Amino acid sequence: MTTKSLLGAKRGMSAIPFIIVLILFVAAAYFAYSFYTDREESKLQVANARQKEATARSLALTAENINRGVAVDVGFAGTIGDAASVDVSSIGSMRADLMRKFQDIDKYGVNLTEDVTLETIIDRLQGALASKVTTIESLNADIVKKDGELAAATVKMNEAVAAVRTEKDNLDASLRAVEKERDENQAKAESESKRRRDDVDQLTEEKELARQEHAREVRTVKDELAYTEADLEQLKTKEDFVHARAKEMDGKVIDADVDGNFALVNLGKTDGLLEGTRFDVIRIIHGNVERHMGVIEVRKTYERYADCSLVDIVDPLNPVLPEDRIRNEIFDPKRVREFVFAGSVANSRYSKEELGKMIGNFGGVLEGEVDVNSDVVILGAGYEDDDNYKRGQELRLETMTEAELLRQLGR
Repeated sequence: MTTKSLLGAKRGMSAIPFIIVLILFVAAAYFAYSFYTDREESKLQVANARQKEATARSLALTAENINRGVAVDVGFAGTIGDAASVDVSSIGSMRADLMRKFQDIDKYGVNLTEDVTLETIIDRLQGALASKVTTIESLNADIVKKDGELAAATVKMNEAVAAVRTEKDNLDASLRAVEKERDENQAKAESESKRRRDDVDQLTEEKELARQEHAREVRTVKDELAYTEADLEQLKTKEDFVHARAKEMDGKVIDADVDGNFALVNLGKTDGLLEGTRFDVIRIIHGNVERHMGVIEVRKTYERYADCSLVDIVDPLNPVLPEDRIRNEIFDPKRVREFVFAGSVANSRYSKEELGKMIGNFGGVLEGEVDVNSDVVILGAGYEDDDNYKRGQELRLETMTEAELLRQLGR
């Protein structure tokens, strides 16, 4: 069952306790109303019975007083004459008066249509009174019984309500647990979805970076190929390039260890040497023949010397040795070398201004035009038609391809 269907089921179940409570409440209200109606009716009957009891007592008292009056009259008549007799007409008049007073006495079970004495009336009234008292006691007992039944029903209703509330609380707790689980699952799903989106974004970004890197590598290869082709063309068609003025050596190796991958040179901070500068290692043989032994790069500079790493070794069996010479076409510890660009920048990674800043970091300067103070002409794309190249040829200045410049700059 899914979380959504489970929630729907739980919400449906949560309505059951309210329906049960409503039914129990209606039933309890009905029973309470019935008990209340019976109880009020019983109270009304008791009140009526008590009223009748009071009336009966009043009538009995009145009859007793009349009886006493008759007795006194008879006794008094006996005292006024030896042969006198009671005035029957007077007694009949008194009886008629009593009949008028007790014209409603038949309501209490006393029949005056027959010839009865006052004692009989009193006895009958007392019997009716006793009957009403019995009725009242019966009604009181019925009220007590109804009260007991109402109390028992109330207790049962309260117990049922308490059970329903308990069940409702349990269902609410279950619903809260389901909702909590739903929220946790939803949070996990959102977190997983976000993680996957982030992974997709990261892969997309890495793919784009890889594409850009590949494009840069392709451009670099094309540039290097163009430089190589230019170099070959230069070597083939420009014989005077070979005889261009060569730069003097900058310094020498004072210690070297191929296994330890280090070399010490006699140039330092006092010479304006910068960390990252690369030098070609040259060995002079047979008096004036130069042999390229490899490339070193400055790792750390000190006041009068520098620690270098061996970047490239031409022949591992013929390693760099002390007294080997070092040379960088841009760096010069004695003076500022001037460079001039011929043609446009072929390399798409750097602009001409950026190349000028790099040359400046090595102690050189990039000028705009060739003059008698220029040292090197940098050969860019289409250099053959550039006036700087032609003027450099006239002054027989040293030339350097753009690829060689980047190599000397450590780029």
